[in-house]
Amino acid sequence: MDKRKGLFLGEVVFDISHVLDRMPAPDEKRNARSQGFGCGGVTANTAIGFSRLGGYASFMGIIGKDIFGKFLFDALKAEGVDASTMTVRGEETPINSIWIIGNKRIAQSPLMETLALTPDDVRCCQDIILKFKFLHTTCIHLDATIEAMKLAKAAGVKISVDMEKQIAARGKRALAPVLKMTDIIFPNKDGAKQLTGEDSPVKAAEALLKMGIPLVVMTMGSKGSVALTQGAKIVTPAFHCKSVDPTGAGDEFCAAFLYYYVMLELPIGEALKVANAAAAINCMTLGAQAGMPYLDGLCTFLANNGEKALANKLAGRGLDKR
Repeated sequence: MDKRKGLFLGEVVFDISHVLDRMPAPDEKRNARSQGFGCGGVTANTAIGFSRLGGYASFMGIIGKDIFGKFLFDALKAEGVDASTMTVRGEETPINSIWIIGNKRIAQSPLMETLALTPDDVRCCQDIILKFKFLHTTCIHLDATIEAMKLAKAAGVKISVDMEKQIAARGKRALAPVLKMTDIIFPNKDGAKQLTGEDSPVKAAEALLKMGIPLVVMTMGSKGSVALTQGAKIVTPAFHCKSVDPTGAGDEFCAAFLYYYVMLELPIGEALKVANAAAAINCMTLGAQAGMPYLDGLCTFLANNGEKALANKLAGRGLDKR
């Protein structure tokens, strides 16, 4: 088993982004300041971010037979992500629309709900699942996710979950099999609140810990990030940056934390700092993936922001795949 190898199960979509000074009024046309398009989807973003840092990522997801599906398949391969476990089904690929007006607003394709992996798709790849050090998922394809988690758990593969609000809205009963098998959970603030009913992000994280999840890692925007275990609570401040587009910042955070904590076994506090830095870098460029850093860019950012010793440590242990 390659110590840098991770499997990512979830969504991949074609993203179209526009940066606006304000939303158009009803029946109004308004020129955007800039536009972009490319590969997106929470899980695909995380796989690409992981690959750029030096990890070996395989992606298990589903696309349609159209030109957008081919574009996404080629985009993953170009980033060094193994797409051989992709499933092609249906005539169309999901296309999401993103508007950035300070923060982001996303209109998701209806195909995000109807074009889904199945447990049979997972079972066809069960021998592959056993070769990885961890399985990371968003649970968007719930039945397939539970099947993959069962196989991974039986083989001692570590499992991490990125929990967003729309998935958490399915409720604790539907998600109980997932939560029971999760080793690391990355809930965003809204996802944690939705799942636990707690108003405070930290209290929500503590509630997830009480559910039996060993490690809860949460981003808190400009306030940084926090990690909770049964014996510790570690808070790290955010890095200041000029944000152009926050799309994909949370996905990059997960990628960096998984690479440096799970793969290279940095202490949790250091892994949080690195993940905060990687997310900040990604915010400075339009598009979910365009700003995702490679090792050299991450080290430069850390060194320029008061973390030279940590930058040197990463440079000494890293593998820049560019």
